[in-house]
Amino acid sequence: MKFNAIMAVAQNGVIGNQGKLPWPRIDADMKKFRDLTMGHPVIMGSSTLFGMGRELPGRPNIVMTRNPEKLENYVQEKGFRNTFVVSSIDQLKHLLEEMKHKWGEESWFIGGAEIYNLALRHNLIDQFYVTRIYQDFEGDVSFDIVDMKDSDGEQIWELVTSENLPENVPPLSFEIYNKLK
Repeated sequence: MKFNAIMAVAQNGVIGNQGKLPWPRIDADMKKFRDLTMGHPVIMGSSTLFGMGRELPGRPNIVMTRNPEKLENYVQEKGFRNTFVVSSIDQLKHLLEEMKHKWGEESWFIGGAEIYNLALRHNLIDQFYVTRIYQDFEGDVSFDIVDMKDSDGEQIWELVTSENLPENVPPLSFEIYNKLK
């Protein structure tokens, strides 16, 4: 299995505000997200699902939670047909193994910060795709991989690709980081 992560982050490290993206819709970012994740399982936390208020079409939506009964009720009430609930990494891996014949080997962690941290603690993420937004936004959730170091103080991620879009409002870049270790 290949695990990637994808996120957008403001200049000040903010990735969320009250369960939603803290910036107005950025079409270039949404298109990149859709193009990369379409047809592949996406893995998120319950706050991300609640913030979206819908399941993402064209790909299985896997939601990790500490309270699966509550989330399964929410999924059923909303009538989501392509959303699956798991409460552990082992359950996640088992579900993805069952899905791989239809959806392939590649999966995407799409947030939020708790899910990224959980995946990193379990050493699951091979590549991190980051939309860097060159503007500060207010928010209650921050996360960035740029300065992450291991227990020996060594960098964990290496920037391998960066595409600037200065004409976008706000200006942004698409970056890809590979895991060093």
